[in-house]
Amino acid sequence: MWRPARPRKPAGVRKAVLFAASKSAARAYVAIGFAPAGTFSLVLFGNQMEAAS
Repeated sequence: MWRPARPRKPAGVRKAVLFAASKSAARAYVAIGFAPAGTFSLVLFGNQMEAAS
C-alpha cells in the first residue's frame, strides 16, 4: 500500500542547555534567544579531601 512521505523535520538543534560562568555570558545567551532556567552556585574547597568510595 502506498503512503505519502512524512514531512521532514527542520535540520538543526531544537533544545540545548548552556551553563554560563558569568552574568555577562548569561546575558549574551539570552540575547541570542535562550531562556534562563534558573541559577546555580558552585563551591570549591581548597583543602585536600579523600575521595568517597
